[in-house]
Amino acid sequence: MIIRFFCGGIAGNRGGVGFVFRGLGWRTEGGGCFEVVLMVGRCVFLRGMAGGMSEGRGEGGRGLTWNPVTGCTKVSPACKNCYAERLAKRWQALDVPGYANGFALTLHPERLGQPGRRKRPTFFFANSMSDLFHADVPDDFLDAVMEVMRRAPWHTFMVLTKRAARLPVFFASRRCPPNLWLGVTVEDRSHGVPRMDWLREVDAPLRMVNMEPLLEDLGELDLSGVDWVMVGGETGPAARPMRREWVMGVRDQAVAAGVPFCFSKWGEWGPDGVRRSRRENGRLLEGRVWDERPVAAWPAVSEDREPAQFLLDF
Repeated sequence: MIIRFFCGGIAGNRGGVGFVFRGLGWRTEGGGCFEVVLMVGRCVFLRGMAGGMSEGRGEGGRGLTWNPVTGCTKVSPACKNCYAERLAKRWQALDVPGYANGFALTLHPERLGQPGRRKRPTFFFANSMSDLFHADVPDDFLDAVMEVMRRAPWHTFMVLTKRAARLPVFFASRRCPPNLWLGVTVEDRSHGVPRMDWLREVDAPLRMVNMEPLLEDLGELDLSGVDWVMVGGETGPAARPMRREWVMGVRDQAVAAGVPFCFSKWGEWGPDGVRRSRRENGRLLEGRVWDERPVAAWPAVSEDREPAQFLLDF
């Protein structure tokens, strides 16, 4: 049974309507769209969301996505099966606020005030539906985004980009906000690995490398100046397989270099090369979960201890 909920902004309410699914900790502010699959008992599963901010609680505590920019263009092989493009086009068809342009790059200055209105210390994945350092995002808008981060020191913001060449240029005359985790996507040798060099040129509080989707053996890596390495397989209907030895090569180098290593998931393809559900494939690597994190920098987030029930609040 699938139930769809749609919430849009209300005149006089800058944040729009917020739906809260307390049992799972998911929330949207500023308008959004949900597909909720109701299972037997009190388990609730969300199939999709959109809006200014979207929230989810998992093993790492409570975190939100914040999208002052939506839409993008493809720049490397990692973009081929972009999840954000699929979602944006779907939400455009559903008339979700903020996605009238589909996946065309769109600035949302009206969303800049959202993090500051949230007083609970929160871990934000900034721009999960775009690339903040896209060439079509002007410097002055980037400056405004960075200022939002500086003015909300109780939050922590994570930004991932595939346009790493812009990082040392932009930050040459600017300091990174002290609560910014800056990362690059590294999917292969030709496009991904060079991004690590550009990332190292930036004096960021925390530098992270996200190897998801990992598309080939990366060979010998220079992990100097890197504070966190994450690896994961691809998801979606056209997902490409990831081989076990590729992951092990990265894991072994991270361990040798003393860099925290996190393996997020196998994705649609298991370590045996068989396609099955993501849940079945899981995230075990060599019989264990690799969930290392830069503990000293990990933000303090609060955990609600609410019962696993379905509650819809306005």
